Amino acid sequence: MAQSFPSPRSATAGLLLGLAITLAVVVAYSWYVTRQISGLRDLQTSITERNRMDSLQLLRIQNTLNSIALGMRDVLDNTEHYPVRAFQGQFQRLRTDLEDGMRREQAVSVATRSAEQRQYLESSVA
Repeated sequence: MAQSFPSPRSATAGLLLGLAITLAVVVAYSWYVTRQISGLRDLQTSITERNRMDSLQLLRIQNTLNSIALGMRDVLDNTEHYPVRAFQGQFQRLRTDLEDGMRREQAVSVATRSAEQRQYLESSVA
């Protein structure tokens, strides 16, 4: 006895709907990941640029401090008999350059200093 059942709906429509939903989720996730990676790339570029600028300012400060040390050596050198006032312009220029370098370094520095550290640094070069 063969009993005939009505043929069920084709599974193709359900499978196509599932495929469309899966593809939509994959595309949405890919877009999200791409946006996140782009944001991380921008952040990395920004941090790298700030670190580069900070390093350049630190090198500038180091160079200025070295120039001050050389100027002090020249003041104490007895081979040339210049009065101390002759070095006043040089030291004033170096002091201005040092203050400007420290101000710019503070502005571009990635790491922030505590108030005590900042005060100690300022009093050290005052």
